[in-house]
Amino acid sequence: MGTQQSPDTILDYRSRINDAVVYIEENAAEALTIGAIAARACMSPYHFHRIFTAFTGETLGECCRRIRMRKAMQLLMAGQTTEAVALETGYQTASAFIRVFKSSFGAPPSRFRQMGVPAAIRYPLPPVKEGKNQHVPIPVLKDLPDLHFYYVRRKGRKHENYTAAADEAFNVLFEKVWNWYEDPFALMRLGIIRDLELLPLEERRFDAALVIPEQVPRIPLKELHRDQLPGGRFAIFTHKGPYDSLWQTWSRIYRNWYPVSGLTLRDTPPFEIYHNSPMRTPPQELVTDICIPLNNNN
Repeated sequence: MGTQQSPDTILDYRSRINDAVVYIEENAAEALTIGAIAARACMSPYHFHRIFTAFTGETLGECCRRIRMRKAMQLLMAGQTTEAVALETGYQTASAFIRVFKSSFGAPPSRFRQMGVPAAIRYPLPPVKEGKNQHVPIPVLKDLPDLHFYYVRRKGRKHENYTAAADEAFNVLFEKVWNWYEDPFALMRLGIIRDLELLPLEERRFDAALVIPEQVPRIPLKELHRDQLPGGRFAIFTHKGPYDSLWQTWSRIYRNWYPVSGLTLRDTPPFEIYHNSPMRTPPQELVTDICIPLNNNN
């Protein structure tokens, strides 16, 4: 697998993302979904939002909000009512629209016309793209079995992968499993982000999971859920370092590796495998595998 990016391939992905942005602009009054936006870009919804962030520097939800707020500003300045603008920008209620508008511009719509340009200036423009690290990470291609696991879910995360919510989820998970399994730390630990909704980062859900042998009896405890990830072919990337820098590796995977890999992605969620404990390991020595599901004919 080469490490040189093909300009034509990269331009194709940028073109698809531009098509998705046009779709958002054309449908700002509708209930937008990741599935519909990804379909416009001809990409899997399980991976599109990460590809979008890797190429643009903002999340898909942030982009939708920015486009809607820009349209809302223009409509309000043209004299439309708050209720009409709410409907034109995809909000089912005026109260929901006012809340988002105020957090964006620092003033409710009723005051916006009085403040005019000063309020608009405070609203963030599209993100300034930082210098892109052109390093292309090289994965190991590997077949994994079905993974049966218990998980605890918490909301809220920073960057693209890790926050205190992950800490809390794992703490609760270990506490609940401890009396049912002799050594939870010996089990494979996973982090799964399965959201296919346009949620702000603080509402994104993180699943802390322990892979448990199928023969272990069901553990009937509140908050503890059982599920499985389908096995198959995966591209596995190893990240060494603190969890709060994981998003950088995720970004390089989807921006630098995937467009030139010649491989196709499977419609199942990617996940992380944590090989050592942050309670026992210095941050710079933490080892995490990022597992990207591939179609099995790759």
